[in-house]
Amino acid sequence: MLASKNMNMQSTFHSKTDENGDLNQYWYSEKTCQVLCAVVKESMSLKGGQSARVAFLSTPSLFFSLDEEDRKQCILFDFDRSLSMGSCSSQFEFYDYNDPTNLDATLHAKFDV
Repeated sequence: MLASKNMNMQSTFHSKTDENGDLNQYWYSEKTCQVLCAVVKESMSLKGGQSARVAFLSTPSLFFSLDEEDRKQCILFDFDRSLSMGSCSSQFEFYDYNDPTNLDATLHAKFDV
């Protein structure tokens, strides 16, 4: 059931979001998203009773493939500011791979995965 729900969210993200080649976004197949998200979810539960924090670096298709509850433990670092709209605005941080060390200092050493 959960895999089906995640596949539907991932399909919805792909259908509603156009790839912008100028932003060098990388999109994964539905199967790849499913496998990688399963690994992320497993990693999130391995932190001795505490929930792990996950950083998604320029991988919006993976981030949005997680369910909303799991995304609360995650931050999407991405150049495309349009991804910061809506309910995920607090889980978005602008990230420019041309200036990779320019991050808010409060985010340093805050992630487990």
